[in-house]
Amino acid sequence: MLKRVILILFLLQFFFLNGLYLSAHSDCILFSQNYKISGVIKDSLSHEVLPMANIGLVNPADSQIVAGAISNDLGQFVMENIPAGQYFLRVRYAGYIEKYEMLIVDAKDLHLEIWLSPFIANQTAIEIIGQRQMVERSIEKTTVNVDQNIISTGGTALDVLQNIQSIDVDEDGKISYRGSNKVRVLINGAASVLSENLSQISADQIEKVELINNPSAKYDAEGVSGIINIVLKSSTKKTKKTTFKISGGYPENASLAFSFFNSKDRFVYNIGLNYSLLTRFQTKEHLRSNFGNLLSNDFYQFDRQDEVLNNGVISSGIEYSTKNNGKVGADFLISSKLNKADRHIDYQTLTSANLLVYQADKAIDIAQNNFSLGGHVFYANSFDKNRLKMRADISAGYLNGENGMQNQTFDAQHVSNPVAQNTVSSQTNKEFTSKLDFSKIFCDSLGLDFGGSFNLLDLTNDFRVEDFSYLTNLWSPNSQLSQKFNFRQHVSSVYFDLNRKYKNAEWIAGLRFEHTTTFTDAVLSQTYLDWFPSLNFNRRLSKHFILVVAASRRISRPTIKMLNPFSDEYADITNMHIGNPKLRPEYILSGELGFRFISKMLTTMMLGYYRDIDDAISRVKFASNDSALTVTFSNLSRAQMFGAEWVGELSLKKWLKINYGINLFNIRIIGDYGSNSVDKKLPSFHLNSSVSFKLPHRVTIQVSGFYRSKLPSLLGTYIPRYMVDFAVKKSIWKNKAVVTLKISDVLNMYRYGFDLNAIDDFGFDYSQWNRRKNESQYFILSFTYNMNGSEKAKTNKKAQFFLDEFEK
Repeated sequence: MLKRVILILFLLQFFFLNGLYLSAHSDCILFSQNYKISGVIKDSLSHEVLPMANIGLVNPADSQIVAGAISNDLGQFVMENIPAGQYFLRVRYAGYIEKYEMLIVDAKDLHLEIWLSPFIANQTAIEIIGQRQMVERSIEKTTVNVDQNIISTGGTALDVLQNIQSIDVDEDGKISYRGSNKVRVLINGAASVLSENLSQISADQIEKVELINNPSAKYDAEGVSGIINIVLKSSTKKTKKTTFKISGGYPENASLAFSFFNSKDRFVYNIGLNYSLLTRFQTKEHLRSNFGNLLSNDFYQFDRQDEVLNNGVISSGIEYSTKNNGKVGADFLISSKLNKADRHIDYQTLTSANLLVYQADKAIDIAQNNFSLGGHVFYANSFDKNRLKMRADISAGYLNGENGMQNQTFDAQHVSNPVAQNTVSSQTNKEFTSKLDFSKIFCDSLGLDFGGSFNLLDLTNDFRVEDFSYLTNLWSPNSQLSQKFNFRQHVSSVYFDLNRKYKNAEWIAGLRFEHTTTFTDAVLSQTYLDWFPSLNFNRRLSKHFILVVAASRRISRPTIKMLNPFSDEYADITNMHIGNPKLRPEYILSGELGFRFISKMLTTMMLGYYRDIDDAISRVKFASNDSALTVTFSNLSRAQMFGAEWVGELSLKKWLKINYGINLFNIRIIGDYGSNSVDKKLPSFHLNSSVSFKLPHRVTIQVSGFYRSKLPSLLGTYIPRYMVDFAVKKSIWKNKAVVTLKISDVLNMYRYGFDLNAIDDFGFDYSQWNRRKNESQYFILSFTYNMNGSEKAKTNKKAQFFLDEFEK
């Protein structure tokens, strides 16, 4: 019933907006409403009026001047015909501190009284009212400004995401958002081969992270819980900046980073270099207990891996502004990962009375080499006469990874001659995307976005195994275990989004069509056409409250790991992973309802959200014998999620700021797999919080922490996880340099755990107890130097959203 209601609302919305679109040229003016801003400029000390002051109204979306005025002899000014929206009012007067004040224009005219302070030597020349926040929100996005979060210093992109509300990163670096690990990750607004290797991206390379819960039709429909877009640092302003950074810490870790931004004439270009070296360990424990089967034993194993990780990344970009309002640009990203590890697994077979029956030790030498290359070119232009913008993008990515393992197994029969086996898993990923987007503005209250895209994905996994024979003293290929699997996917799409503003309301309604074709091992597997409607609606209820409504239909297609029917690792023979080539995509109907509250002290958002998933893809475990477990994937009948999210930023004092996020959700899963029938309700909650203190002498302290509650799943129950981080930053040398100290997992509390109770393939009950500890406690001391000198005070305008910028 709920799905029918949502679909009916979509259809009604489209019929209404279609009629509005057809009459756009004749009726546009009816939906436009403008306002007047007036006021008086005064001296804050003498209270005298200030004539000839320069007043400008700045659009925070593109930094353009919307309107301007000069105060008269009485210090008064007037600006008329101002469209509703959010602006920065800039006031300049010779001998006084320049002032920026945030304004929200809606419902009525504004009359302001603005006080300017006389300039004093050694005082900052700009006064800003409404500082840039760590978290900012628009009609369809939440943006987290990473440069406001010093906790991420010295870490990777995964560390950045772990400290964002409602995002979780598991022990294998898998990202979940709002309780689902099927989230679309983009880099600079485009698909990238690095999306699956975020540990290679340094936190210092990231400018901001955008969260899009219910994306409009111009975005790909892929992903259960929406889109996470990681925006890397670049320069589009007429500035020159050269930065050098060096970091070191314990356990052994070190990194070097260099970035250069410059502009000349019509060119803007940048380059960034980053290299990191660190050591880490992880331990795992598993205990498999069998019940009812008198012929079976229990199985215990302890697993330790010590790693040496080398990562290097080079990024660069260039942009040229043409004389006819056009822009053309290109950027690329090269990364390399050279990792080594020593892994040891201790296997024990135990009776129900805990007596040792059998013991073996496995030693594994691991070498991992990854190389990836991504490139992107674009052309954009703005045709002012027709109020039309266009942008064309082409991006391509290539990843070549190789994971080699040298395995030796020692037991009572193989003390001097261990069982020796070598495995090499090679992975090649190729991705190509082309996009063409248009944006037509009929009037200030009505616009249309439309376009199309094509995406090609070609993935190959080549797994090779060889065994050593002591009789011949030779290595020989193992054809039974070796395998090669190829997966290709083509997705073609067209879309349109209608954007409308009327008085205090704003919405984006759209429809997207996607045609998908998949091939496995060069054989046509599936072909299907889908439609994906979306709606985002905001209405200002009062000066401080904004109503938020959103709904969308989305898809989550199975990945190569989910589809590959072969295992690509035989290191741990008691815990195998294989895919299921018969998987179908899952379809999601999602919606959310809530409000945003905005004031100078508090910005917060409270939302309730819902998801209904058909053919839900879930990870499942099968027990084909009394010792080994096989992890694979299966389509269940249905999954539902109800949740509530409360996030915000509280500025209690100029020196004290608190960011918080609370996510409560309940998942219901219905379906069958193997001998197990499932109808489970899975409640859980996530907490995130950070507190920042700005102290005298340019010192900033930040404490951040998160808590993930116990989470039941289809396979069992995950134990709670929690961690607290600490960081302190000090600016030195007249703000030319910054020293930062970070301590991760201060109390060394971060652990993973999973408890499973299920039925094996023969109808017997069994349980598995799992615990894992990654080396999460470390400290990093970093030094950053700006070679161009101290940065001047800047106006902290509301940040542009990367995915909205046709001009880029």
